[in-house]
Amino acid sequence: MLNSHPFLAGEGPILMAHRGGGAEVPENSLAALQHTSDLGLRYLETDAHATTDGVVVLLHDQLLDRTTTSTGLLTDRSWEELADVRDASGGALVRLDEALELFPHLRFNVDAKSDSVVGPLAELAARHPERVLVASFSDSRLRHLRALTPESATSLGQGEVARLVALSQLPLAAALPLARNVPAYRHAVAVQVPPQHRRIPVVTRRFVRLAHALGLAVHVWDADDAPTWQRVLAAGADGIITDYPTAARDWLTARGAWH
Repeated sequence: MLNSHPFLAGEGPILMAHRGGGAEVPENSLAALQHTSDLGLRYLETDAHATTDGVVVLLHDQLLDRTTTSTGLLTDRSWEELADVRDASGGALVRLDEALELFPHLRFNVDAKSDSVVGPLAELAARHPERVLVASFSDSRLRHLRALTPESATSLGQGEVARLVALSQLPLAAALPLARNVPAYRHAVAVQVPPQHRRIPVVTRRFVRLAHALGLAVHVWDADDAPTWQRVLAAGADGIITDYPTAARDWLTARGAWH
């Protein structure tokens, strides 16, 4: 039975716009949030770093160079020092607290990209438990966040995912008691994975079956074309995270699976 955390509430499959639909609009921008909302999506995947004064900013890279008019580390600046910085859409950088206010119907799947963002992000997640899920490749960041706000939604870190993939190779009756002894699997609400890793399939029926038995929803990133959407949903995945949300929404709609 899947976890009943309010972040996951609603009919599926979940469709998340990766960075707000990075192939369709400048990533992690206010325009990307508006694009996600205009498409009728309820979920947006994004990334976060913190300024020196603890403001959570939506940005994938630690460096400002690739996606903004500035250079250097975001984590070395205060929010005031970022006031004149513009992203590829021409807009100002986006604060997560303001995004939550501006788009009250959106739920934010936030990848904690640095250690310094964990504390400020935990505060926001605790204030908006039904609207914020914290993800990270780092197991230690997620452990820290779960300690700060145990009721907040999290997904699994890279090491936690790798262990789950390995356990899924066992028969379910053997894997389940071993998995139930792993604290992360008791606290997380979702596992977010690519369809495959180094040509090894990750999203298989056995993997999904084990995740579901633990109460974990399965969301698939790098899901950017119809064959992939078909394959992972057929395996039982609960959601897709894509750079092409318009195409994915239309594909789901054509199959009567868009809610």
